[in-house]
Amino acid sequence: MREDGESAAGQGLVVKVCLGLSCGQSGGRDILAAVSKGLGLKPGEAQADGCVMLKEGFCFGRCAIGPNAKVGPELISGIDPGDVSRVLKQVGMSA
Repeated sequence: MREDGESAAGQGLVVKVCLGLSCGQSGGRDILAAVSKGLGLKPGEAQADGCVMLKEGFCFGRCAIGPNAKVGPELISGIDPGDVSRVLKQVGMSA
């Protein structure tokens, strides 16, 4: 994992949940909490094997269709704070 939290070739997957103004007001913090629970990680933590890391993100430039999250390079928009299954499925986990 690189210092900036992005994965380098052959390293772990970074999951970022946007907490920027628009996403934050649209449930970003609730989404982060649900993803955190689903992954068993706090923001800034990585799984022991380094396969997945959870991070807070700030503005992915898609405010109008948020709340947003990124799983690796893939952007997931319009996430329902009560259903983060799309995010967890991208990580390879079930909700």
